[in-house]
Amino acid sequence: MRRLYRCFDRVIGHADRAEPLKDYCLGLLMPMERKSVEPLAAVTAPSRVAAKHQSLLHFVGQAPWSDAALLARVRDWVLPP
Repeated sequence: MRRLYRCFDRVIGHADRAEPLKDYCLGLLMPMERKSVEPLAAVTAPSRVAAKHQSLLHFVGQAPWSDAALLARVRDWVLPP
């Protein structure tokens, strides 16, 4: 997982986005029915759900990173040259 996060860290821009990225990815991998931001916050930060919820909402909806650049990085990482 660390290698995956380092791969994406380069694309998301600011270092402050690294923790929400890790929490978001971890939450998506957890065995839960609902993969919306609130359940992800509850599973990744059970003692501070409200704060994590806001952090994840900002990361997903407002942080200025490029979807196209992230998807290109994923493609480069998973597909052989």
